[in-house]
Amino acid sequence: MSFFDVLIVSETISDQELTIILEEVGEKFTIIRETDRMPQKEEKADWESKGVDEWLLEDETLSGLREKLAEKTLKESVYSIGFGMRGKQEEDEHEKRPIPLWNLTRSEREMLSTLISTKDAPISRNDLAVKIWGDSDSASHMTRLSTIIKHLRNKLKIDGVEYDVIRTNWESKAYEAFSKAKRLHMNKSFKGEQMAVVHHSNDGEHKFEIEDFLDFTGSNKSSTGGLIGMMVGILGGPVGILLGWFTGGMIGATQDAKEVRDATGVFEFLVDKIGEGDTALLLIAEEEDNRPLNQLIMMELGGEITRLDYEEVENEVKKAQEMAKKSNESEEAENDKNSQE
Repeated sequence: MSFFDVLIVSETISDQELTIILEEVGEKFTIIRETDRMPQKEEKADWESKGVDEWLLEDETLSGLREKLAEKTLKESVYSIGFGMRGKQEEDEHEKRPIPLWNLTRSEREMLSTLISTKDAPISRNDLAVKIWGDSDSASHMTRLSTIIKHLRNKLKIDGVEYDVIRTNWESKAYEAFSKAKRLHMNKSFKGEQMAVVHHSNDGEHKFEIEDFLDFTGSNKSSTGGLIGMMVGILGGPVGILLGWFTGGMIGATQDAKEVRDATGVFEFLVDKIGEGDTALLLIAEEEDNRPLNQLIMMELGGEITRLDYEEVENEVKKAQEMAKKSNESEEAENDKNSQE
């Protein structure tokens, strides 16, 4: 599917199936939904916030379809924007380079256009949401903004644009969540064990660092002790490279390829969620009622919550540690063999 720019979703695909499709590939394609009727305003806005770019009615003519596709792809493919880039010869000079927009989704193009039009001053998340979707009330809009920014940065980076051409201060939200979650814990809204603010560097080295840490239990565990510390150590350490999260091709090239795949689920998920340059809050807690944290993270701060089973995470950490041990033993044995020769 990477050869195509547009994905037309048939009317035989249910709304539930469409939701899954949008979650998986919504940011990679221009999505056109085939339907027998145009949805009502609120329903239309909801689907467009999830990633539907255009609507194709049953009685649409071939010429109408052609024009929709032309508007979304061909016309956009010849449109370009000049960005200041670091020159190869002169460090102090910037060359202007056109960036094709054919591979951007509608939301990404609107985001880029809005950022360019407001380049002389910062723009808030609420104002961005209003520019793109017409409102800022939906928590899903706030979450989607972060996703769009991440995909937009990655696509621009592939085209040679400096990664930090788009700068955000949303990282402060993780620290705000850290502070407010402490208050929720004091009010007994949940039973916490550990909590940490984790940052993923954007310098190409994929460093994961714990920038703030709290042990709720009173056992005074350091940030490197306990499950969070072990997870972060695995993500940014040599085991992460072994598992191929940042080098891709190493999976399948190892002797224990199946074992590698079995041990990467949670970590691959976290790497996807905490992209380069992102900051996140990791929390180990028990909840009798998930509404307090949902209200804080999703509604107040416009963030996203993903809940993972503690035992599953713990098991995957153990698997990764065992793999690291095996890898070290194999490397030592190989070195001993080479030294004897």
